[in-house]
Amino acid sequence: MSVEMLKLTGNSIVADELELSMLNSVVGMHSVTGRWTTYNTPMNGVRRANAHDIVFQSREGTPELNCCSVNSPRGFGLVSDWALMFGRDGLVLNYYGPSRMRAKLRPGLSVELVQETGYPLSGEITIRVDPSKPAPFVLMLRVPHWSRRTRASINGRSLARPDSGRYLRLERAWQKGDTIRLRLDMSLHFWRGEQDCQGLTSVYRGPLL
Repeated sequence: MSVEMLKLTGNSIVADELELSMLNSVVGMHSVTGRWTTYNTPMNGVRRANAHDIVFQSREGTPELNCCSVNSPRGFGLVSDWALMFGRDGLVLNYYGPSRMRAKLRPGLSVELVQETGYPLSGEITIRVDPSKPAPFVLMLRVPHWSRRTRASINGRSLARPDSGRYLRLERAWQKGDTIRLRLDMSLHFWRGEQDCQGLTSVYRGPLL
């Protein structure tokens, strides 16, 4: 639903939530052995195997096989649906991490984006833009809502500080080898629990819980 909401609204906050869910909930629900997953990853950090937490789903001979265990990896596969998208004017980059992505913008023009970064452990992100030929187009970069003091540059030239929780719109005649550098603010930020989680607080560094 969040992927479809992102397609419909183009709201970068939705992409922020997809990232938070993937890096924390999806990763966090898998055991280190890979043999079981959780139904819930609560704020108190206590994780219980879904075979115990929702035992009514267990079937004889396959106690670890249920809808959670078979569907939980889909969170990783969904990255391909929102990592790089088409916007009204060009490309929209939502996913940050070591990667190589390619998109066909129009007949005769394809663009490859190559990221070199330690993100999400580091806020330093380098993006090389390699169009198949020099061409003008728009590239939108997600600036997470939690990054309060983001810095950006193209080919070493600093840009005006982008707004948090919005896309940074870069419109220019791109050439092979153009390089964007992002420095995201990885300061701690907090999420106060409500209702059943009243009195608890989640602490994040960048996108990581």
